[in-house]
Amino acid sequence: MSSPLSSLRKNKRVPLPDYLPDGERMAHNVWSDTDYEEKSFHKTFPQIHPPAENTAENLSSSRSKLLQKKKVKAPSDFELMASMMQKIALLERKVTSQALDVQQKARRIAALEEKLNLLQEPKGNKEHKEQLVQLCLKLQTQVWEMEKFLGDYGMIWVGSDEGQEKVESQNPVKRIDKKIFQINFDLVIQNIQDLNLEAGDGESQVTAVPGGAKLTRNASVPLWLYKNGLFLCSGPFRCYQEPKTQEFVQDLMDGFFPSELQKRFPNGVPFQGSTKLSMEKFLQKLPESVVRGGKVISIRDSVQAHLLGIPDPAQSQGAIVVDTTALQDSKNSQTNSSGIDVTTLRVKSEDGLNTYVMKMYVSETIGELRRFLDINRGPGASRYDIISTFPLQCYGDDTLTLLACGLYPNGVLLLRPCASHQRYTDSKQ
Repeated sequence: MSSPLSSLRKNKRVPLPDYLPDGERMAHNVWSDTDYEEKSFHKTFPQIHPPAENTAENLSSSRSKLLQKKKVKAPSDFELMASMMQKIALLERKVTSQALDVQQKARRIAALEEKLNLLQEPKGNKEHKEQLVQLCLKLQTQVWEMEKFLGDYGMIWVGSDEGQEKVESQNPVKRIDKKIFQINFDLVIQNIQDLNLEAGDGESQVTAVPGGAKLTRNASVPLWLYKNGLFLCSGPFRCYQEPKTQEFVQDLMDGFFPSELQKRFPNGVPFQGSTKLSMEKFLQKLPESVVRGGKVISIRDSVQAHLLGIPDPAQSQGAIVVDTTALQDSKNSQTNSSGIDVTTLRVKSEDGLNTYVMKMYVSETIGELRRFLDINRGPGASRYDIISTFPLQCYGDDTLTLLACGLYPNGVLLLRPCASHQRYTDSKQ
């Protein structure tokens, strides 16, 4: 019976796994973390075969990205609410500014549309209007040549009865109203206030001065409005009948900054001033009377008479103020409410001792002038003719208006004894 040792001797000896057949020991492979991760990655995803060289780099980059994602924190509720409030405030400011811009553009569009409607002419009447304008210029040139020819010989064209009837058939009041420049003072004042707000009225700016800075208000332009004109900057006084003044006021009524000041103030400028439209408020600031040299002088009455165009009785002896319709209207309302122009006439009596001062509407006639004179002269006064010295003309037609006679805006007339009455007096003597 064989022993176990003998059985071992009969079998071939097999080398251990760690040794080569020559008896040399095999090199031991040391596995790192990267190799282990790569091997596990291949086992998990066998379909992906990345290059062997970049496998370690890809794994390290993916691991760094995961670490970065873990480090980023989500914003808190307070931070989200603060950012949301900032965006809402920014949008509200933007909406407010756009709303103001839309309002300004809407007002400008409305004003431009109104101007466009006024300036547009009917297409069909354009040629006819040009023909009428040419005919009017031709006739006006002929009239001027005729008047010049008559003036060389000392004559004046007075017209015929038929022409006078045509003139009387027309309404002089309507013709005068077209020439009057109507001003809406309430609209002008309201637009001035709006323009001042847009120009930054009341705002202050930081101005550098030696050693520091100070707050200064924006510059302003003084403007005073009166019933018969305006006063801009340092003057002079400008009447509303001037075309340049009418253009200035028309721009204000349309809601625009006056084009006259756009070169000097391209960004606009506030207007500083007030309206001087009430004569009563002006007279209330004056004393009723003062004592000078032992005499009591009425200040208010003298100033009121000067403003109304009536001579002061204390300064002009022999002047008689005739109570006319225009004078009564001016005393009651302090304004010319009818919209008709008024003329001031000075009529001297036959002996030159008395002067009648009369304020009348230009639409009134010579007959109404005679009626006012007869009331002041009394019932026993002699008959008279109304004449003017320059040009020498006798106003014998009582139906003529003062405007047709050229007695506007003022006039000086003389009373001459009637020729027939004078011959009768001489024969009686």
